Amino acid sequence: MYDSGRILISEAKLKDGSGGTGGTSSISGYSDTFNATTDWTLSGDYYYIDVVHNLNSYNNVIELWDGTTTAVQSFATISMQDINTVRISVLSDPDERFAGRIVIITLRV
Repeated sequence: MYDSGRILISEAKLKDGSGGTGGTSSISGYSDTFNATTDWTLSGDYYYIDVVHNLNSYNNVIELWDGTTTAVQSFATISMQDINTVRISVLSDPDERFAGRIVIITLRV
């Protein structure tokens, strides 16, 4: 489900700041939405969503946005499951699931 939401943010070339001959980097990203019920899986005391982004990187900046108020969610835990998967976790009691958007940006040096 989440695999289809991959977007290319840019192929911008950035100076690496090292002086000398410098270098280039590229920025790419992923964005997708999720709902407050069926996208979540219950596991013990937590609900979670595994987001497969296929960016092949641990160098990610990850943001979560609430779909109803556009406020960043501060009670969610984000963990990297592997180089291509991020897990969002929230408490199940009280039920803290929410509808929202995940944005992942990665920098390749």
